[in-house]
Amino acid sequence: KSFFDGPSPPPMHFMMAAGPLPDNAEVAVLLGLHPKLGGPFKLVYLFRQYRCVHVYECVSHARQWWFSLHLTTDYRYCLRYIQPGFGARTSPPPAWWSNGAGEPYPLPPTDGLYSSIHGHTSSVAIIRDATHSSNLSGGREVLVPESLLYGLIPEALLESHRFWQDETPPGKYNRRRLRGYPEEDGNEYLLLVDLYGTDAKAITGRSERVVRVVRMSKAKAEAHHQDLQRIASKIEELKLAGAPPKQKEEKAEEKEPEIKYEEGEDVETLASDMVTGKADDIQDIWVPCQILSCNHDGTYDLDYQAEWSWVGTVRNIPPSQIRYKPQEEPGKNIWLFDGLSDSEDEAWRSDDTDEETSSKETETSSRWTLSFEQLASVQDVLGAAKKDVDACEAALVAIAGSGQGPFHD
Repeated sequence: KSFFDGPSPPPMHFMMAAGPLPDNAEVAVLLGLHPKLGGPFKLVYLFRQYRCVHVYECVSHARQWWFSLHLTTDYRYCLRYIQPGFGARTSPPPAWWSNGAGEPYPLPPTDGLYSSIHGHTSSVAIIRDATHSSNLSGGREVLVPESLLYGLIPEALLESHRFWQDETPPGKYNRRRLRGYPEEDGNEYLLLVDLYGTDAKAITGRSERVVRVVRMSKAKAEAHHQDLQRIASKIEELKLAGAPPKQKEEKAEEKEPEIKYEEGEDVETLASDMVTGKADDIQDIWVPCQILSCNHDGTYDLDYQAEWSWVGTVRNIPPSQIRYKPQEEPGKNIWLFDGLSDSEDEAWRSDDTDEETSSKETETSSRWTLSFEQLASVQDVLGAAKKDVDACEAALVAIAGSGQGPFHD
């Protein structure tokens, strides 16, 4: 309340779980809403045992949301290197702020989100290809600036490593996998970071997010990556893998955007059978009218026009029964030519040239390149051979020779 009660910036609205937390809950989480956008802006963690509070701010970087720590009431229990201010004080701080550090608003709120708590309003995604010599993920990697990981990973590791996010699919638990590559040549350890949700509710009483950091030998990681690439190349060479089967997705019913009409606009309305004198089984009849007024409940009052002016004014017509006068689609029937047969007309309609058709045939006949998900499964293939690369290659050759494949799962 001391930080977010206004007047400048305006007081912040906080939300919390609707139901009571368990008696043994160790952490409570509050969500602060953006004063202008209204969406998620602050995450406030209240720790019972440590008797402190951590505050994170939502930032948007390369079309991903991250929460970056910028304030704590006790820096001793904080993963970010953040120290109390040493400026002049007019009075001693309250007891709860004696070890506090940071600012409630690193920067004043604007009409959008910052890309970091250091004040940038724009961001770029730095991507390196799977063929990069330092890339050990097997797919493309995106650089994750250290400021996005404040409070998530000890800052000492953020200074000694540079983190890249791979192509691991988020799945049910919104998973992200990062690799921390050492900055200095003398550092022999690689960090593997997994961020994911869980069904566990032991701490907050709600579904939780977990960060798992594993340290491994960089030399062993490089050797293992080379083994996996060797097996993957053999699978591609023998054409033992194909495109994964496409899952049929039910297309969600697309809702047409709601149109807001203005007073005085010429439109059409769906006339009832009482007005037109037609039976219900006759197709809909749209008649000309004009928007007389816009009502607060989203309906409209209409004034019939032309030969229907005798009807007068009708009120409270829902927008589903109103439309603009239909117009001829631009370019309609542009591909219809006199004297062409149906097959010739279809050929003119096609956008594919002979070169494009040829390239598509060549692409189809070429060998399949393993996707990132399939590359992740190569580890299981190598594990089945007890990590013996030569034995694994021999088994793959035998499988291809028996006529099996390509496998698509």
